[in-house]
Amino acid sequence: MPAFFRKNNNEPSVDEKTRQRLEEYFLWLINSFGKEYIKNKKVLNPDNNDFPVFYNEQLKSASDTLKIVATQMDLDPGEIKLHIYKEGQIEIDTGSPFGQRIFLQNVKGEKYSGGLYFGKLEDGKYLIGLEEKKLKDPLGMIATIAHELSHIKLLGEKRIETNNELLTDLTTIVFGLGVLSANSAFRTLSGFDFWGWNRSGYLSQRQWGYALALYAYLREEENPEWIKFLSPNVKGAFNQSITFIRNNPELIYTVKDTTVEPKVENVVANKMRDARKNKNFDELINLSKKQLSANPKDKILNNNIGYYLLQQKKYEEAIGYFNQAIKIAPKYDFPYNNRGYCKLQLDDVTGAYEDIKKACEMNPFNSFAWRNLGAYYLKINELEKALENFEEAENVDNKTELLNFYLGKTHEKLGNFEKAKEFLYKSIELNEHNDSLIE
Repeated sequence: MPAFFRKNNNEPSVDEKTRQRLEEYFLWLINSFGKEYIKNKKVLNPDNNDFPVFYNEQLKSASDTLKIVATQMDLDPGEIKLHIYKEGQIEIDTGSPFGQRIFLQNVKGEKYSGGLYFGKLEDGKYLIGLEEKKLKDPLGMIATIAHELSHIKLLGEKRIETNNELLTDLTTIVFGLGVLSANSAFRTLSGFDFWGWNRSGYLSQRQWGYALALYAYLREEENPEWIKFLSPNVKGAFNQSITFIRNNPELIYTVKDTTVEPKVENVVANKMRDARKNKNFDELINLSKKQLSANPKDKILNNNIGYYLLQQKKYEEAIGYFNQAIKIAPKYDFPYNNRGYCKLQLDDVTGAYEDIKKACEMNPFNSFAWRNLGAYYLKINELEKALENFEEAENVDNKTELLNFYLGKTHEKLGNFEKAKEFLYKSIELNEHNDSLIE
């Protein structure tokens, strides 16, 4: 019989220090999201009623799951990019022209993580990663996505400045996803610019049990329907803990220290953010060059300076920075794609095709590379191939910059005037600038 099925009903499933810590975090979550909100939030259970998704190991099942979990957490699914990465993959890119190639940090005993959070990209979207094997594990997929989206609620929405995995796990509970998280154990990992987890469990089963008991007590639930979905060990810890809580109400939620570390403003980051928002490319170039002077072998900075110059139509100067980024990191696809675009503008169509095609092969999730390959075919008037590649970009990310403009112009040349009008109006609504590739 597990140790936490004790005869003594006056002990929780965790030690005193852990109990107080969990309650500190719960008080912080109550203050952050509101007691009434937490009390009234629907609890999602691992069944077809709450997750009417066809789990067939395909990307659509992950996308459908993301929509359900994001909606549950009051997030806009359209503002979240989901990247599926393969076992053993050591790097992915953000999918943004400003974005960076991100290296997946190894964990002792592991080569990869089941899920990753990368933060907000310069195109305004959040990027999370899901390891491909999770497509075969519906419960693990749901729990992983819930965990990564909790990073958005905490880090992305600036409630905390420093990652806290324990708090992130507990956040899934207050959004009604605790049953799924508790039933799927994961190990966390962290790196300089990402946080993730993998199977093995950050919170112990006893901790999950006590945390869910705090949740039920807060919601004033005597015998919640959702406990029948808990795995046996977590349910045992829950039963022991809820008995302790009800027998000792004067001890619950009485801790005093619920402070969260203060926010630290990054002056340079703020200036960069404001400059991007205002499309002040001179400022972006100046700030980036100052950073580059301290680290001249930074491939990201070289690529980004080139991109800012590209936006100013200084194509030859931009190519110099893209060349440097490629020299530093020959497997970094963004500078190939950007350099190819510059070559298109300079009428080097052969060189442009070679660069853009290589970027597509290196990273099939780079919607900008597919868009630029379409632009190449549009420039040489192979309209069907252009449309095929623009539609591929649309499949990856239908909000890719200039995509509506290109689609409109392609349909216009094909004589599909109604479709052309639809896409061009959408381009105007999005305030996309016209591309000088198109007459």
